[in-house]
Amino acid sequence: MAQADPPPPRVLRERYRLDAKIGEGGMGVVYRGVDLALERTVAVKLTRPEPAAEPAAAGRFLREVKSAAKIRHEHVVEVFDVGEDEGELFYVMELLEGESLSKRLKREGSLSPASAVHVAAQVCEALDAAHRGGVIHRDLKPANVVLLHRGRDDAFVKLIDFGISKSADPNTFPTRTGEIVGTIGYMAPEQIKGELTDARTDLYALGVMLYRALTGTDVFEDRGLPAAVHDHLETTPKKLRQRAPEANIPAALEAVVLRCLAKRPADRFESASAAAEALLRSVESIEGEASSPFELLIDNGPVPPDAPPAPAFNPDAALQFELADMPVAAISMAPPGPRLCAQCGTENQRYARICSDCGDDLDSPEQRELRAHAPLALVSTLVPLIPAERAALSLPERTVTSFLALPRRAKQKLALHAAVALLLVNAWAFGFGLISTVLLVGAVLVWVTVFLGPISPRGR
Repeated sequence: MAQADPPPPRVLRERYRLDAKIGEGGMGVVYRGVDLALERTVAVKLTRPEPAAEPAAAGRFLREVKSAAKIRHEHVVEVFDVGEDEGELFYVMELLEGESLSKRLKREGSLSPASAVHVAAQVCEALDAAHRGGVIHRDLKPANVVLLHRGRDDAFVKLIDFGISKSADPNTFPTRTGEIVGTIGYMAPEQIKGELTDARTDLYALGVMLYRALTGTDVFEDRGLPAAVHDHLETTPKKLRQRAPEANIPAALEAVVLRCLAKRPADRFESASAAAEALLRSVESIEGEASSPFELLIDNGPVPPDAPPAPAFNPDAALQFELADMPVAAISMAPPGPRLCAQCGTENQRYARICSDCGDDLDSPEQRELRAHAPLALVSTLVPLIPAERAALSLPERTVTSFLALPRRAKQKLALHAAVALLLVNAWAFGFGLISTVLLVGAVLVWVTVFLGPISPRGR
């Protein structure tokens, strides 16, 4: 008996063909599909029939997804279309070839502090874009954070699933009073109680997610739904460094996570951008990187106990704080600057792990070693900034070490500076004519400009 042909793939609104199921969740099923009009591969999320049974629920879903579709950001999945077919709601988005943070945590157990902050900072940027667009996610969790490969970065974030998001305006697209939406393990107290939610609600979920990523354990033990509700409403989380002492979590990073987990929204960060700045400041404490241009130039060798402290980069700052000892409220005082590549001198985005110019890994041991012995490109200018005892003891060795640590282009340009200076000295010592000297110096400068680019103290 001949086998019956398989049924043809379903086509939504005569445009979106559903090829294969690639995921399933509480709100619906995700398919790999094809946009027949534009001939491109897409992902299609088709909700279960239940949400469409009530017209008010269907209206809220469509309005909320359309609201999420307005968000345009590199760390937010792009939504192409939304609609209804045969009584089922669906929306179409870009197809992401990667793995969820949930799968990575199941495979690896936990993330290093630097890797966790790298992911969380990108999530904060996505949340900030959504919040500025008036959208609260309300279902932030590792399963909704997709990690893609971009160059040598294997953790480029895309935030997905705005299906239960809501407007930040309480008078727009309201959720019914007492209605609970979200995943209970990542829900903020105000969300569990059915109260009004805002941007700080998403930051609570961010704290839960960071706690899981850093310690390898959930913020509260899984003892069933009633216990989970009680814990999120009443129980103070155990400190991360007590839960996972082997993870070497810095105190500054622990403080950021615990502030996100505050029970009262007023005690959390006021925005996702403020949380990102605090996270990135904690990365600097992890990597031991300098936070000011002067610190980037001065060699951080051993300092005598009686040596005076190095001057602060900001002359208006009245106090210098050790980040690990800063109060929680002060962690986000100063935003971190761009990350400087020690190989080519390029200023990269503050959360970058790969140099945008030379492609070098900014977290590699070689980069850290170069930053630990950062170049003194202008030794004569910086000598007054170095404690006198240090400069007197090791200035020749410091100068040679600093020059060797310079990027190749910076070495070339400093050598050309020296060559021009020698030409001028020779012209003065041996009595070259003015015209000959000008022509000679001009030829050198033209050669430098044409073949190496304009001379810059940064060596770029």
